[in-house]
Amino acid sequence: MAEDDSRKLHTGGTQFDEAAELAKALQELQKGERTATEMERKLDAMEAKIEALLAEAEQNQQTADQMKPERSGEGEGEGEGEGNKKE
Repeated sequence: MAEDDSRKLHTGGTQFDEAAELAKALQELQKGERTATEMERKLDAMEAKIEALLAEAEQNQQTADQMKPERSGEGEGEGEGEGNKKE
């Protein structure tokens, strides 16, 4: 009889340990899920900022490209070129 009690105690302890380990694993999983969700939120915000910066850079490039033809005609015939300097 004492042997049966010992087995029940051992089995009960093992089940308790397994349940405790499972509970701990679930808590760690939930923590990981919260961390992943927070990281996704931050990455989404970073992605939005990057997209805004790229759009701004593209707009600036288009503006610069539009200004180039206007600048190339400016100042022609005025002043001295680098190779025509008189010393």
